[in-house]
Amino acid sequence: MNKSIDDHIDAGEAVFKWVQHTPVGQLKTLEDSKLSELREELIKEVRSVGRALQWVDGIIKLKNIERHKTSNKNA
Repeated sequence: MNKSIDDHIDAGEAVFKWVQHTPVGQLKTLEDSKLSELREELIKEVRSVGRALQWVDGIIKLKNIERHKTSNKNA
């Protein structure tokens, strides 16, 4: 039985949430290759979250700059 990690995780569910809610005993039953696959998926999620965070931070900074420019024009 050679299931992929996708077979263990519901579609659309974040891998880290699945790992958090999976009992350690169940994780221990996974083959090393599956654990490595999980690790790689978690790394991808971390990178995606990091990029999303950078986008949001950038938008916040941009909005602050725009507000500052608007307030300077009105002053």
